[in-house]
Amino acid sequence: LDVGLIINSNSMRSPFVIPPRIPPALFDLKPAWVISSLTSEPFWSRISAVFPILTDFTALENVYLACLAADYKKEIAKNKTKNILKKLGLLSRIDHYPSELSGGEKQRVSIARALINEPKIILADEPTGSLDKKTSDEIFKLLKKQINSNRLIIFATHNRFLANKSDCL
Repeated sequence: LDVGLIINSNSMRSPFVIPPRIPPALFDLKPAWVISSLTSEPFWSRISAVFPILTDFTALENVYLACLAADYKKEIAKNKTKNILKKLGLLSRIDHYPSELSGGEKQRVSIARALINEPKIILADEPTGSLDKKTSDEIFKLLKKQINSNRLIIFATHNRFLANKSDCL
């Protein structure tokens, strides 16, 4: 399932700054999630976000760091990272820094980082905001492919065309 949030064009505020007020059942959490699990590992390990990549790190390192943060051993993390970057058509770009990547490539690295630890929920705030129409469509299709019965993608966009393609507004 993907959920589109249409943002008021006058608003520069991200809808993801405040923790979402979504029923606990959606997260498969215990009823006391409101207070206790906002800072606990079980809650946050189920959520990932598509956000800008780190400028001082290569494409590989940007994704690899997320794997290490989830306590994967170095070799396993590196293999997982290479595999996901390969699936997203970025294997030849793994040693490139963000300044050497196109807008679409940067977005795919961000998506790879969001997917690497197999979260149940992905938050994507304007995932296609700075891209041309063709690249926006490609990124949106890529996100849609990540949806499965165990994963929810919530994206915020100013783009009504993309929002209307979501399963729910």
